[in-house]
Order: sequence, then structure tokens, then C-alpha cells
Amino acid sequence: MKISSNNYYTYINQETKKISENRQISKNFSDALTATTASKKNTGTAQIDFTKMSNIEMFNWMNNQVRNGEMSLDESFPFMAMTIRIPVSGNVTELTHEKINFIEKIRDGIAGARSRNDENTLKMLEKAMAVIQRFQGRAIGVDAHA
Repeated sequence: MKISSNNYYTYINQETKKISENRQISKNFSDALTATTASKKNTGTAQIDFTKMSNIEMFNWMNNQVRNGEMSLDESFPFMAMTIRIPVSGNVTELTHEKINFIEKIRDGIAGARSRNDENTLKMLEKAMAVIQRFQGRAIGVDAHA
């Protein structure tokens, strides 16, 4: 049996690649956050707009609401379901920066639940719509430098 250091280099290269990929994801998130912050500086106050929100923004907003105690885990379920993309292959894809009209998405879901007589989904989506209506346009930060 021959012991070789080649496996060590392969492992290190794989780990280096993972670190590089994680840094790129971090950079992309940082760039998106900077762009969002820059657009907020124009108005002085950032407001929630569910008609033009990305999956990442929705996910972060939902997490903050749960963390702050303004939303229960049960209330967060439909928002989690709206942010995750599960293609036919079954592999969950990454959250994206693509802007989505979540209000329209919920309205479509409500219409679909009614057409299928799916009372559980209907109730869940109606509650989600009530939460969105409660928060739509609410200030999420004040820019003291504006």
C-alpha cells in the first residue's frame, strides 16, 4: 500500500473552491444590500413594498418579523413557501434577486384554493394577505443622513 499526499491536495482544492463560492454568494448579497440601501437613501425612509420584492428580501423580512415577535411561525409558513422554488426535479434552488409581486401571487393562490375547494390553503393565504396588508408601505428604517 502506497501512501500519497495527492488526496490531501484534492481535498484542499475542494475546500478552497467551497470557500470561494461562499465568498461570491456573500458578495452578491452584499451588493444587493448596498443597492437597496442606496435606493433607500433617495427617500430618507425605506418602505415595505410587497409588489416589488425579491425572494431574498421576502425571506429576510419574514425572518425579522418572526425574530421580533411580530409574526408567529405558523403565520410565516406561507411566506416561506412563496420564497422557495422547488422545480420538478425536486432540488430546491437558491433565493433570487428577481422582483416578484407577492400580493398578486397570494391573490392567485387564493383564487386557486377557492377553485379547488381547498379550505386549509384558502385560510392560510387569507391570513398571509392580512399580514401583507398590515405591513405594506410601513417604514422599515429611517435614514438619519438624508
